[in-house]
Amino acid sequence: MDNSSPKIYTEFLPISRADMEARGWEQLDFVVVGGDAYVDHPSFGTAIISRLLEAEGYKVGVLAQPRYTDCEDFKRFGKPKYGFFIGGGNVDSMVSHYSVAKIPRAEDEYSPGGKGGARPDRSATVYTRLAKQAYPDLPVILGGLEASLRRFAHYDYWLDTVLPSIAEDSGADIISFGMGEHQTVEIARRLAAGEPVESITDVDGTCYMTDFDHLPERYVECAGFKKVASDKTAYAKACRIQMDNQDVVSGQIIVQKQSEKYLVHAIGDMKRLWKVLKQYGVPSYKVSERIITQMVFSETLYEEEHIFEDYYLSDNVYFRLKQAYLAYVTREYIVYGRSLEKCVFEIIANECDQKEDLPDVCKIALLKYYSDKEYTGELEDVLHQVLREMCEKQLVFPYYMNYKEEWLREVQLYNKVMAAYRCKPGGKVRLYYKMKQKDREELGYRAEAMMPVYENLYVKQFVLYNDESVNYYFQESGNGEMITTDKKTLKTDKERVFAGKYQMLNAMTDMDSDAERSKAMLEFEEEEQMADQIFKIY
Repeated sequence: MDNSSPKIYTEFLPISRADMEARGWEQLDFVVVGGDAYVDHPSFGTAIISRLLEAEGYKVGVLAQPRYTDCEDFKRFGKPKYGFFIGGGNVDSMVSHYSVAKIPRAEDEYSPGGKGGARPDRSATVYTRLAKQAYPDLPVILGGLEASLRRFAHYDYWLDTVLPSIAEDSGADIISFGMGEHQTVEIARRLAAGEPVESITDVDGTCYMTDFDHLPERYVECAGFKKVASDKTAYAKACRIQMDNQDVVSGQIIVQKQSEKYLVHAIGDMKRLWKVLKQYGVPSYKVSERIITQMVFSETLYEEEHIFEDYYLSDNVYFRLKQAYLAYVTREYIVYGRSLEKCVFEIIANECDQKEDLPDVCKIALLKYYSDKEYTGELEDVLHQVLREMCEKQLVFPYYMNYKEEWLREVQLYNKVMAAYRCKPGGKVRLYYKMKQKDREELGYRAEAMMPVYENLYVKQFVLYNDESVNYYFQESGNGEMITTDKKTLKTDKERVFAGKYQMLNAMTDMDSDAERSKAMLEFEEEEQMADQIFKIY
């Protein structure tokens, strides 16, 4: 590679060995292969990619419409130093060859003289295979329209069947999809630096094939080739996942299993720009705002918590966006079990402390998060107030029971036990339970149609005496199926020190002497009468 300032040539790029030698070149760095006639104009992808590589200082040759009966044309320039960039042409080769009625076309507008037959069916796949056949050890990067549209398992109109990714069919090392200029430059630089093509797996706008053991740490997976080939619903859902993750802000890496190996599809990531801005101390809240806005709008959020924290701390936060984000992520946390960074809950706690208006789901999430964690004195006041508020609204969940004894007494939860269930969206839930007192157990289960406490979350509260327990199970119906949970048993917490009226009633159940129990009952009645006189209901 020539690292000096790129020389801009006014003549065509080499298309033969003679052209290459006329420039004094003994070996090319890259060969760019195209399915069209060589037209050196920016409306042709081959021209753009080849000139881009030339501008980067590489020695480039153009192999236009090579002979496809064997691989000899791919040896026209000799072995390139770094590899091949291949495209099928400006128009899909199958569209060039056949009408919508699958009748062969007589002409090809992108071939010399408009004559057909200068390129093969599925030219991108054929060219890639021939390049690999000519030089098996050289990297082949496949791009262009034909590759972009076939990068996932896809329906083929002409064969009327679903085919695997072109990455599998062609054997290309990397698929570059969409507008490929940035990918081309980065891949070329890394190949020229001696990096093996197998390790170039992090370029935005590319796909590659790998095995299960080498998949990235985080990704979304759509149904594999065999599944989508046999199930139209799975095909549609896979397409939806693919479409939802094309956005540079909210898109995630997509993985789809092909015949044996996995296709890994990488998309651009604006979060990377945010990280660079933070690294160099550049104000980043505008980028943060755009990322959060787009993520909330597309309902695709992941690894964004610290970006929102950056936006929140900028003092330029838009009230509605703040509310929308916190409501969305805490609902995901409560309803679907999504994990969230601590900073989200610290923000919610600060909002509560400042008496800002927040959706109830944010406060429920705050109580859930800190129910099994240590918290500061300042946060204690916030949690105490939020617990009172949620209990007043009857938004009660089992994890509240982990808070302080005096708090639970205040909201009348201390002597209770709870059974909870999360059902699928649209389901209906019934609770079946029966009480047991010492050795006496009810003969049959009582049935109770449940109302959700929040969305698809159901909670039933029980007050049990020391010698009581309740056996229960849930039954969910909906979407043509019936789900019955395993049977479980609820008992009182023997380690808990009971207080108030329930403590007195529990103590009576353990008394062996009738006289002692009668005395306790009289004392209980006196306290009840006194309480009625002191605490009036207005």
